[in-house]
Amino acid sequence: MVIGNGLIANQFKSYNNDENILIFASGVSNSSEVNDIEFLRELNLLKEMISKYKSAKFIYFSTLSVNDHSLKNRLYVNHKLNIEKHLLTYHDNYIIFRVSNVVGPIKNKNTMLNYFINAIRNNALIDIWKNAERNLLDVEDLLILSEKLINRKAFKNQIVNIASRKNLSVFSIVKEIEIFLNVKANFKLINKGSKFNFDLSFVSDQLTLIEKKKGSGNEYLNYLLKKYY
Repeated sequence: MVIGNGLIANQFKSYNNDENILIFASGVSNSSEVNDIEFLRELNLLKEMISKYKSAKFIYFSTLSVNDHSLKNRLYVNHKLNIEKHLLTYHDNYIIFRVSNVVGPIKNKNTMLNYFINAIRNNALIDIWKNAERNLLDVEDLLILSEKLINRKAFKNQIVNIASRKNLSVFSIVKEIEIFLNVKANFKLINKGSKFNFDLSFVSDQLTLIEKKKGSGNEYLNYLLKKYY
């Protein structure tokens, strides 16, 4: 079964009628969220689903940003870690996917690429963290990279990173969008941000196949821009 109706939930809709697997995709979607009510809503829903579906394999989508030291104090990141801890404590059959910046057919203005695209088109000032990196992932690739692990009965109680292989600097992402839109961005550089690393060994083989079709780094970014924008 699938809990949620957003970008990730729609991508995993093939599990709607599967009573053995619960896809929890109804979390806080805005990484800049500061409203405690939104965080509490997700936690309470998660508790309800854990209690109601004790025998189902519980799939939760957390954030890869827990590996980024420059974001460690963000409320959203701490909330995701709190959710992870609760799931580890109260359910004995789970997979937690820590996912990077997911890109897909959605008009949510809070997603990173949507924010940059709209800001550049409207000549809005963008604060770019000079040292920051981000990792982009097609929502279709999220399904490809996670599905085999979800369906493997013996694979459980693991935290798995799901991302593309190469991070991109925020500055380079904005410059690629400038070229794609043929519009100059209005931005200022701020001396903030950091690089971050993560282990992709669980999904390495599938990533290689995706890269052969879609490229990596800037090539993958351009694939996403052409596909969705």
